[in-house]
Amino acid sequence: MNMKVYPLIYSRILNDDYPNGFLARPKDLDVSAASKYVIPAIENIQHAGGVRHAVFPAGDYLVYGGVACIAGKLVERILQSKVIDFAYEEYQADKAGRPLIFFIGFAVRKYELVRNELPDIDLYSTYKIYLSYLVRQWRSEKAATDFSEELELKTRSYSRKPAPQSLPAGGKRILRNYREDDFQETIDYHFACMAWGSGGDFSFLSNVLPDDAARSPFANISPYDCTPEECARRMEASGVSASYVPPAAYSGSKLRTNNVLNSTIAGMPDGSSGTRPASSGIEKKNSNGKFWPFVGILAAAAIIALLLFLTKPKNAEASHPSQTAHTASCLVDLGRPLKSLRPPMHPHPEEKQDAARTIKSEPEDPLEEFLLDSLEEITVEAPGTPENIAGKNRSRLKIFLTNIRNSKYC
Repeated sequence: MNMKVYPLIYSRILNDDYPNGFLARPKDLDVSAASKYVIPAIENIQHAGGVRHAVFPAGDYLVYGGVACIAGKLVERILQSKVIDFAYEEYQADKAGRPLIFFIGFAVRKYELVRNELPDIDLYSTYKIYLSYLVRQWRSEKAATDFSEELELKTRSYSRKPAPQSLPAGGKRILRNYREDDFQETIDYHFACMAWGSGGDFSFLSNVLPDDAARSPFANISPYDCTPEECARRMEASGVSASYVPPAAYSGSKLRTNNVLNSTIAGMPDGSSGTRPASSGIEKKNSNGKFWPFVGILAAAAIIALLLFLTKPKNAEASHPSQTAHTASCLVDLGRPLKSLRPPMHPHPEEKQDAARTIKSEPEDPLEEFLLDSLEEITVEAPGTPENIAGKNRSRLKIFLTNIRNSKYC
């Protein structure tokens, strides 16, 4: 039987670096989810044998047969067992002489998977499909994203294999006795577990450098040129979080893919430099005065704290000690996110009501709500220059202080 797959390709071309997205991908692919794995798959690959194999999830897709490589190294691997009968010599480096480093994998929609059927494709065919997309843009001045066409690959039956021996470390599993000649068996196992297993993270990447292992997003790895025990020790010594944070910019929750995919260019696996995209608008706006919003917040907090201290009646603390302490803690604990500065209000000791009923029936203190919201607005909206903070936010601060003077705390 046949299976529908969609090529997923990340590559530079002759005259341009990596595009603002993939060179080819399914139209409905979650680009940020795929980028999370593709970028570290090609990182430092020149120090890891030049070829890696990967499988991973990407939104509604699973990516099978992923190959991250230096083109010349993949050609050497293929030629060990097969003659390459198509032109490839031209596609080894860009115009600056940098080696062609790329990723190609095959995205399969989860709902189109047939149990225990896997795509039947080898490195020769993988490389040929990659070149069929590369030649379309090879001599273009600027790389762009093509939406990959549906391919139908023959399938082969998969019979469940025992889990590879592994060493747990840092939230990952480090495979023992991985052999590059047996990569197919390893990626088959992990893909099958992702597709038809009972759950868990079965993403896999081969030939991971020990110093990169801790921050890799792949949950299952084979270390390059060291034992699993040594890899585990170096992961622990690195002190890096096990969750990979790609070198990207974010706008809200949406990933800026041009920054994700191109931010590695200046430190690409070949050690070369390249054109980096402009920073986001937020980064530009605060590049020369990024500390001014924090100065504005601290100044406002200091004024409020001083005003509360000078104008508070002597019996205020005695009448409402818990509320006064809570307000003070909100003012000084600016190191935490603003939303976290709002712990639940506790009922006054003199009140006999049930605590759960009190929380449901009593509204939040209006002064506290106003104080926190105003501080949050200053944080978000301060453009980053003293003039704008003093001008644009002055009226807000006046209202701010007037409300405090008229409140029950003063």
